Order: sequence, then structure tokens, then C-alpha cells
Amino acid sequence: MDYEQYNATDVGAGGSLQAKSRGYAQIWGTFAPQNSSSRGLCTNNYQVLHILQVCNYTTRGKSGVSDGAKLFDGRRSDASDSSVARTEIEGGRSRATAIHRSDWHRAEVTMCSITSHVDPRRLVGMKIQEHGARDSGVRAGEHRREILQRRFQDRPLLVFWEMTKACDLACSHCRADAQSERGPRELTTEEGRRMIDSLAVLASPRPILILTGGDCLKRPDLVELVDYARAAQLPVALAPSVTPLLTRVRMDELRRHGISTVSISLDGMDATTHDAVRGVQGHFTATMIALNQLKDAGFTVQINTTVMATNVEQLADVAKILRDLRIDIWEVFFLIPTGRGIDVNASSPQQNEDICNFLVDASQYGFVVRAVEGPFLRRVSQERQNRIGGPATSELYGRLAARLRDVLGPPTHDVCAPSAATRDGNGIVFVGATGDVYPSGFLPLAQGNVRQTSLIDIYRDSPIMKAIRDAAFHGVCGQCASRQLCGGSRSRAFAVSGDPLGSDPACILVGAA
Repeated sequence: MDYEQYNATDVGAGGSLQAKSRGYAQIWGTFAPQNSSSRGLCTNNYQVLHILQVCNYTTRGKSGVSDGAKLFDGRRSDASDSSVARTEIEGGRSRATAIHRSDWHRAEVTMCSITSHVDPRRLVGMKIQEHGARDSGVRAGEHRREILQRRFQDRPLLVFWEMTKACDLACSHCRADAQSERGPRELTTEEGRRMIDSLAVLASPRPILILTGGDCLKRPDLVELVDYARAAQLPVALAPSVTPLLTRVRMDELRRHGISTVSISLDGMDATTHDAVRGVQGHFTATMIALNQLKDAGFTVQINTTVMATNVEQLADVAKILRDLRIDIWEVFFLIPTGRGIDVNASSPQQNEDICNFLVDASQYGFVVRAVEGPFLRRVSQERQNRIGGPATSELYGRLAARLRDVLGPPTHDVCAPSAATRDGNGIVFVGATGDVYPSGFLPLAQGNVRQTSLIDIYRDSPIMKAIRDAAFHGVCGQCASRQLCGGSRSRAFAVSGDPLGSDPACILVGAA
């Protein structure tokens, strides 16, 4: 640990002192109990849901009144309501520790500042304890995961609602096995409202509702349901298909109704690859137009890419497209043999290890990188952060890393591959078009139906989801030191072995055991 000691003479009346670090920092000082304040702003990044705490404690005379505010996980409370804060202030000591979201999808430096409003002789002194970037990143990351894991026992982070199976595309790997027309048993508008109500009764932070399909734009009541969810203070994001329904006029309408984040798919660097996957000629060009329009309309844009044998060598070039278009998030899907994906060649365990190492590299170019059904990315990212040697990479990683440098040059940002330790049924839940509830859209084990039971009750009480949240896995995954951080893909384990708690055959550690 590095220590910096500042005495009264370092800060004059009305002056300020700032210390920057790349990690977690704590600041504290001993003040005369009159008109002095301390404020700490420590920046850390986190994927979607942020730990956010800003403390600003101010003392006024000997009464020890605090007029600051504290926000933690999005909940606001007056600092004067905090007995700890009041005790510290009454004792003439003001302590502020904060993790503050500045720009959640980029790694930012930490800023800690102390401001004195009194005569410097009244300021006894202050000390800033600054942890090294690597140690602090590990400590802060572990702390976030512990908080989120406790929360995941009670509620999901992400609720995916498959509003319809209708879609005008014919993607070769489609999980939903989409169809051209809407089905008669889809949840109605009123049933959708009731499901939203079941989420809205939760205290903040509420789950993020992701409207998907099929193509959610095929629902004529989409905007009505978006308005209803937002009125209930439920965060909403969209995952539409790129079809003639996704017009600039529609984009502007969605922005007016409060949608700020949209994800669409890009499965190759060119039309030859992407159009073959999507089953529609000209779809690559349409996707490029849509991405530009979404950015121009002010959306946070996420690109979803499914890794397949046909596109794995193109990943660095896809990363270049993201950088060039100023895309915010890259979510890489590791294929599950379900739906139409049964007939698609998935990547091997060694390739997955190589791809994960490449994705850590790619996250240093200004966009967030996350994985779906590839939780081993979290293990690889942590191993590299901790400088712990993991399984060896192969020539694929060498080619991808070299190509990334060729097209994007040296890294421009710190690694930004943050991820909560979510997995199917642990922080994630999926509601099918007819109301059936699944641990994820790739794990076809219905645990109940929102027409009969509250979604949150299903999530909390499902035996399978409870076991997943407790990391009660079988085989190698159950013995792995990363079983809570990673936990393997439950969907893939089920698809291959029929056991949702079994080992994930796509992980290189499983094959090596």
C-alpha cells in the first residue's frame, strides 16, 4: 500500500487537495468541529448495475449535524440518518469513502479530494490511503461480487422477456426457433403489465427489463408496455432485430419514450459471413446503417456476436467495426446447441480459452466486453489481472491478438471486461413468449409460469435456480475454485449431458481434469 500524509499546512482556508489513483482509495481526516467538510469521489466501473456511493459530510459547530447525502446501489438517504456518520462527525472526525460511477463502461482514474473551509490551523491533518491499481481492483471487484451475489438470492439483475417469437429473419443459430407470425398464446398486454407490477414492488435497485424476441418490434403494444414499465421506475432496454421495422422514425420514438440502450447483432466482418448467418441477403449493410442511426439518435449501443467456426478468425475485424462506429458494449455469445443452434459448429474448449484472452485484449480499445454463456471469460480476466498463469493459449490467440494490433494499433484504454458473476438462474431469468419462466433463454427447463405465479416467487423458490445460485455443481465445475466467479454455462451442461448442474464441456479446465 502507498500512503500519502497531508498536514494542516498543505491545505489553506478555502483551498483543496486532490489525489489521483487508479484504484480504490479511502480518505479520512480529523477536523475542528466547525464548518469543515470532506468529500471523496472514487471512480470504479461496473457493467450495468453500479455500486454508487457519494458521501459529503459537513459539520456545523458542535451539534454534529450532517447535511450531506449518501447513495448506495441507487438508494438515497440523508447522511444525517446514518448513525455511523453522525457518530464520526460528533467525535470531530469526518470520514468519506466512496465508489462513484463517472463513466460506467470505461475504466477511469480515481479522484479523491479534500476541501477545507476553515483556517488551516483548525485542520489537524488528513491522510490518504491509496491502494495499488491491481490490489484495489481485486478488492473492489470481490466486494462488488459479494454484494451482488447476496442480491441475486433475492432478485435477478436482468429479466429477459421474449415478447414474441415472431421475427422476419431466419438466423441459423436462433435460440427461439423464430417464426414469421405471432403466436396466439403470447402474454397479453394486461398480463405483461401484471408481470411488470411484480417487479416494480421490489425496492431499488430493481431488475433491468430487457424486451427481446423474436423481434420485439412485432408487438404493437411495445411502446405502451415501455411507458408502463418506466412509470413503475423499472429500467428497460431493447433487443430488436434489424428489419424494415427498425426505422429512424421508430428509433426516435423509442428515445422519446425513454429507451436509452439497444442491442443488435453483428456476426461477421462482412456481408458474406453475416448474411449467411442471418439468412437475409443485404442484412450486413442494413445492420451497418442501423448502427450508425442508433448512435446518431443518442442510444447506448451494444453489439451481440455469436462465436462460430465460420467467424472466429474475424473477431479482431469485428472489434475494429465496434471501435470505428463508437459502439459502447460488445457482448460475445458462446454457442449453445439449442434451437437452430444444434446444427451450428461451436468453438472448442481450447478455442474458447484463446477467444477469452483475445476479448480481454479487445476490451482495451474503448468499449466494454462481456460474454454470454461463456462465464470462463471472468476467470481469464481475473487470472490476467492478478498475473496468475492460466491454461496455455494456442495459435488462434496469437493470430487474433496480432490482427487486433494490426487493425487497431496499441491499446488505448485499461482493460474493461467487467461482469457480475451472473449465470443462468443466478441474476438472470427469462420469460418466454407464453409466460413460462426459465433460468435463461438457452436452458429449456420451465420453472413456472407468470400467469399463475409471481415471477419473483418463481425466481426465488425454483430448486434448480437455488442450486445454481449456491454453486452446487457436479463434477469439475463443483470442485473448481472459480465455481462462484464463473460457474460454467448451465445451459450448455444441460444441452450436452441433460444435467443443468453438470460440468460445462466448453471449459478447458473440464477437459483437462
